[in-house]
Order: sequence, then C-alpha cells, then structure tokens
Amino acid sequence: TSCHDPHHSDNNALLKKALPALCLDCHDQKDLAAVKGHAGTGDKSCMDCHDPHVGTDVNLLKPSAKSK
Repeated sequence: TSCHDPHHSDNNALLKKALPALCLDCHDQKDLAAVKGHAGTGDKSCMDCHDPHVGTDVNLLKPSAKSK
C-alpha cells in the first residue's frame, strides 16, 4: 500500500499518485539525475526500465533495460 490504494484511485493501476510523482516520494530527483543510465531518457516513465514488483536486479531493472 506504499504505492497503491486498493480502495480508490483516480490513477492507473490504483496508484496513489501519477508517475513520476509517486517515484519521487522516495527517490530524490537530483540523485536520479546523477545515475549514468538515466542520461538521455527524456520523458520516459520509470516503469519503462524498472519493475518495482518482481525485479531481481539490484536496481529492479527489467531484462530489456539491462541490454541498453
């Protein structure tokens, strides 16, 4: 329930906030900007590369993001 409201949400997937605002509740924008892998990602969603539910990678990267 840190990210989802199982009873009501106006956001997709019952998220408490829209992305990336939800991610920024726990992660600082300046810290994310310093990550080399984030360079050139523009307006991509965090979920394009990360899977907070089942990622086994230390950074919760999806397999498709690891090859980039």
